[in-house]
Amino acid sequence: MSSSIKLTMRDNVAILTLNSPERHNSLSAHDIELAVNAVRQASKEARALIVTGSGEATFCAGAFLGDMQSGKLNPDIFERFTDALFACNIPTICALNGNAFGGGVEIALSCDFRIAKNGIRMQIPAAQIGICYNANGMKRFVAVLGLDTTRHLLLTALPLTGQQLITSGAVQETTSADRLDEQAFNKAQHLASLAPLSVGSMKELLNRISVNQWDDNRYKKLSEACNNSLDLQEGLAAKREKRIPCFIGQ
Repeated sequence: MSSSIKLTMRDNVAILTLNSPERHNSLSAHDIELAVNAVRQASKEARALIVTGSGEATFCAGAFLGDMQSGKLNPDIFERFTDALFACNIPTICALNGNAFGGGVEIALSCDFRIAKNGIRMQIPAAQIGICYNANGMKRFVAVLGLDTTRHLLLTALPLTGQQLITSGAVQETTSADRLDEQAFNKAQHLASLAPLSVGSMKELLNRISVNQWDDNRYKKLSEACNNSLDLQEGLAAKREKRIPCFIGQ
């Protein structure tokens, strides 16, 4: 894996790090390809995924302007990463080590949970540059933040800061810089300890609800798989025997 995108494993948790702090962890077209592959690898090898950035200033500044100006990178290419995160079959946590701009905000909101270092801001400067933000991104913003907060982000180009981040749902938790990694890993470990079929099924169904793509047949298939699983038998036995369950994802 290139040094600009790092994927490491710790127990059942995968950690994807955007590792170009010298350019505020902005993503080139090549970085996007590596990041998508990293998400796919994590979904096969781990039970939870943390996405974070290197450095203290910026989580991600979105697309690398050099590649945008040259035509190597467009919104459709960038969306491959955010779509992969959104559709990932294991729970995802964004650990915001710094500010998020543009596509960096979309990356964070494509994760299931977001924990931020105290004092960060989220900002989308599309209107300052003169672009219309991509369709999937706007839909995702409205699904997570609601229409009014999305209007604030996109139409005013002003940031979300402080308590706004919590009340809008942009982040669920804030913490000190020295505790961010630990807090994100503890949450990931908890998620990884739960029944994978159950978590993955409900994640997919909640995603479908958020984008108005509910499918009764898909629900029945996922529900039946969980009801007929060895994990359900293990979960019930663990409750009965007052012990911690050991799920195998089957």
